[in-house]
Amino acid sequence: MTTLLILLVIWTTDDAGMAGVVAAAVTDVKPTKTVTPEADKVMMPTVSKIDIANTKGAAHLPVDSVGMSNIECPVLIKIDQSPAQLTAGLAEAYVNINAPQRGIHMSRLFLTLSDALVAAPISPKLLQSIAQGFLESHAELSHSAHVNIKFPLLLKRRALVSANTGWRSYPVSLWSTITPTGIQSGFEVSI
Repeated sequence: MTTLLILLVIWTTDDAGMAGVVAAAVTDVKPTKTVTPEADKVMMPTVSKIDIANTKGAAHLPVDSVGMSNIECPVLIKIDQSPAQLTAGLAEAYVNINAPQRGIHMSRLFLTLSDALVAAPISPKLLQSIAQGFLESHAELSHSAHVNIKFPLLLKRRALVSANTGWRSYPVSLWSTITPTGIQSGFEVSI
């Protein structure tokens, strides 16, 4: 059985500009139930499809989160004095919709994300800037934004016994959310 260590760190900023860090570590994560694809199919409920855009009155409802996920993107990683690495990542880009709007401009989310990710190395500050860009491009529609970037972090590691080195890839998720109550940013690294 595989044991995982997951570290979650969250940066928070309140209205007064006070920053704080909340950290939590979860160890010895073990699956409690094995689900087969066949069992999963049986357990899935039937969901009827509703065309919300053409439902009377739907345009007057606020939506908590709308946007895109699994956006393939470049991620520039710079750690200390090491050379910068360019890797492939997957991004999520979301804003909310204030009533009475019918939708958002997804191309604005995509262009804000794409332009920022090629301009600077990935960091919490960059993701906060991207989320702020989402809000600026949707000022008439939204007051909350979220961006999440998942990518592999490739690090050179020393061997346990010999003087040799090798490469190890660590899955990383870095995110930032802006709401009317403040900014939250954090990252998760699976080891």
